[in-house]
Amino acid sequence: RICPGKLGGFCSKYSPLLMLAVIVKELYYWCVSDMSRKARYLFLLLLLMTTLCFVMYFPEESKLVVYGIANCPQINCDNTTDLNVTIYLDNYDIVNYPYHVYDEYEKFSPLCKLPNGARCITNHNNVYSDARFFVACKRRNELLSKFMPRYCKEQLVIQFNHEPEMYNCNLDSIYQHDITASYKLNSDVPLPYMCGYLDDLITAAKRPAPTTKTKSVALFLTKCHKDKGRFDFIKELMKHIHVDSYGECFHNTDMPASRQDEDWQGIKENISNQYRFLICPEGAILPGFVTEKIWHAYLAQAIPIYRGTSDVFEQVPGSNTFLFADNFTSPKALADHIRHIESDQAIYESFFKMDLTNYFKIKEEFCQSSRICAICGEAYKRKLALKKRHCSQR
Repeated sequence: RICPGKLGGFCSKYSPLLMLAVIVKELYYWCVSDMSRKARYLFLLLLLMTTLCFVMYFPEESKLVVYGIANCPQINCDNTTDLNVTIYLDNYDIVNYPYHVYDEYEKFSPLCKLPNGARCITNHNNVYSDARFFVACKRRNELLSKFMPRYCKEQLVIQFNHEPEMYNCNLDSIYQHDITASYKLNSDVPLPYMCGYLDDLITAAKRPAPTTKTKSVALFLTKCHKDKGRFDFIKELMKHIHVDSYGECFHNTDMPASRQDEDWQGIKENISNQYRFLICPEGAILPGFVTEKIWHAYLAQAIPIYRGTSDVFEQVPGSNTFLFADNFTSPKALADHIRHIESDQAIYESFFKMDLTNYFKIKEEFCQSSRICAICGEAYKRKLALKKRHCSQR
């Protein structure tokens, strides 16, 4: 109704701006027409302040609202060597601190070896790059990304996620992507947690069973109520067996360092090495969601007590090397079995007879290159396919 006939093209280009104008118009008639003059001025001032905040906080998105989604830099079909891949690291300041993820990506992306001598160039200032990379669950603009997932029309959208979506993300917005890079082994770019530990896990698996450990069960858990099922499981288990809990949840044992200390991870490893068992409860039970918790246990040569997805069996070094919580009728039955293992040295040592088949399979299939190089490789393939499709239509 607003864009008849020849105005259709205009409206297509400037549809975000027109949509905003219609919303403001409707707000005026619904809210302002019956207000006093002072109230109208206050309303307009509030609207102006909101607009200024939006422009300051979302500068690139503001351009999209005003100008519409532009075309990406023109693909040159005559240039057969222009296959470099540029990747815009979205929300650099938000995501990079405190984990320095993007620093790592910018440092190592030039080292990635792509076909035909192509290079991977990451940046955090060119929104019109070949691909937009964002970390799901770490974004400040999830609502905007739902409607405007890309900054230019031919741009690839890469969604990286290592967190359980059900708790931290706008599910609708994270599905607006071309390439998935996540912990799931069926992602476009599978990035299982264990890749970061795999060489050390293989070394640890070859060690003999420990015989000098004196402590029984330990737990390191900070986010108590992230998953009620996890909380209830641990609470019930601790009624039937003593657990040294070093985290904020069920805390009963102090550790000599806080989580903010630089060597916190090393101190945690030293403590874990003293225990026969480590409780490894995932923050969510989702397909493929196997985090570092169980790998920390294997590295410490502690038998993992794992509560999480059954997909873990595809990654562990043998189904008889850990205790899967769902295999027991109750936490009490699990506690009784732990005591039974501790009472029989032969049974205890049997948990350390490792089958490395899964380790080597995952290493071969998913852990041959760094995260950023795997992402760059997939973006290169998609850009090449896009260029071939575009040039074949000339």
